[in-house]
Amino acid sequence: APIVQVAVEPTDISSLPTLEAGLRRLDDSDPALETATLPTGELVLRACGEVHLERCLHDLRTTFAPGVELAISPPIVPFREGLAPEADGSATAATAGRHASLAVRAARLPDSAAAALR
Repeated sequence: APIVQVAVEPTDISSLPTLEAGLRRLDDSDPALETATLPTGELVLRACGEVHLERCLHDLRTTFAPGVELAISPPIVPFREGLAPEADGSATAATAGRHASLAVRAARLPDSAAAALR
């Protein structure tokens, strides 16, 4: 699944149809790549890592949309986290003289406490 994305746009707006056609062909050639047009009109490439992204941008520049000067945003890696109602865990750590046991319990903060932290 793609984990890094960039927005691309041509520096010359008249090259937009060529870029869009190149993105479609690039998307067809690489099953791990996703291309999308956001509701704002922004063209986005989503790749499986930075090396994959660089390879796709190289292919776009040289094979699928040659001659189109591109403006490329910095890479964005979305932050995702999941919530569980509660989680328990324990671990044992060896120290110089003994073993230490650690028990941990995590629970979601009440909404009022989370609001106070914002």
